[in-house]
Amino acid sequence: MALPLQVLKTLRKVNARTICRVDHHLSAFHLTKPSRVHPIHSVRTHNVKFISQSTSLWSSQDEKQPQSDRPGLLKRLLHKSDDIFCAVLGRISPWMLQEYGHFKIGLVKFTGDVKLVYYINKKIRKENLQLNDLHWKELYLKKQMSNDLAKVAPTMFLLSLPIVYYFVLPLMFIYPTVFLSNQFLSHDKLLKYYIKSYKQRVELYPMVLELVSQQMGRIQNSTDKQLLQTVIEKEKLDQRASVKEVSETKSAFQTLTLSKLPRNHLKCLCRLCSLRTMFMPGFLVRRKLEKNIAWIQAMDHSIMKEGISTLEHLDLEKLCYERGLNTVHLDKSALETWLGEWMELSSQTNEMDRSLVAHSMALLVMGHPSCHQLHDINLTANPTEDKSSE
Repeated sequence: MALPLQVLKTLRKVNARTICRVDHHLSAFHLTKPSRVHPIHSVRTHNVKFISQSTSLWSSQDEKQPQSDRPGLLKRLLHKSDDIFCAVLGRISPWMLQEYGHFKIGLVKFTGDVKLVYYINKKIRKENLQLNDLHWKELYLKKQMSNDLAKVAPTMFLLSLPIVYYFVLPLMFIYPTVFLSNQFLSHDKLLKYYIKSYKQRVELYPMVLELVSQQMGRIQNSTDKQLLQTVIEKEKLDQRASVKEVSETKSAFQTLTLSKLPRNHLKCLCRLCSLRTMFMPGFLVRRKLEKNIAWIQAMDHSIMKEGISTLEHLDLEKLCYERGLNTVHLDKSALETWLGEWMELSSQTNEMDRSLVAHSMALLVMGHPSCHQLHDINLTANPTEDKSSE
């Protein structure tokens, strides 16, 4: 039986308003105006065609379409319960209602990321590809989703429990960076999270140098030991080591491989790479760090094929951030210069040099001018706006 014409018109109007609201949120959270938002803190942009399809259930329905094509009873009950929950939450706390809206939008983006990674993995299995055969953007997404799933999976499990849900939800809104991935965060929270991450990295640099100094007794070759000691002393004096000086320590780090480093050393390197290692035994920490470095080396291989000059400003900031550099106050030319130095070092490495690549996130960054600009960062300000005003 066909629906009355007046009902269909009403549903179309409601659906149009819903799509406008979704498009408004997506434009706000997908950075349609990158010049106004710092690119490194942006949420990855996806194909959100399935969002429009899910929000336009009635847009293609005409008067002669059968009633069986309407949403099922369970779906209608879920939508109705969500509307009731939003109404109650809005009366209790408008702030929590706003955070719940961010959560729903983030869930859509997170689901989109999962689908993209699924298709990438399917492509790898079908064509029997290796990491070096993938484009660096595909590798970047796989790397990010590996970390995001490890962060979000426990939260989603707790939310699936009936009673625990009501206790976890407020905590999730109060501490979003602990329970959720970047897709669920607003721009302000992303800025605060990344700037906090920059400052934590700076605090880790002296610890990394101290841990390397403790392991230098394992190096038998006196020349390799002297070259590494020279770089460490230079970094301790807040002087930047050149790419040539860091590359000369290659033999020393082939002795100090990741498999020979203690757990506290590996955890420090994982924190430098923004990897979560809570309650992980030593062999899992080592495996996670090696996998992360392998992805970075594969991305470097893909980038060197295309050339750094082909990268956009947003891509440069994401890639430099993943390699440890503070990109807040740097323009495109400075990012290209530093990434070129990293590629010069990375081109000389292989799978036996993953320890050197991991430590280079500190050795190539310490002494860089960006490390001294952290005290100028305002946690509530937009770095791009500050840069444009200058």
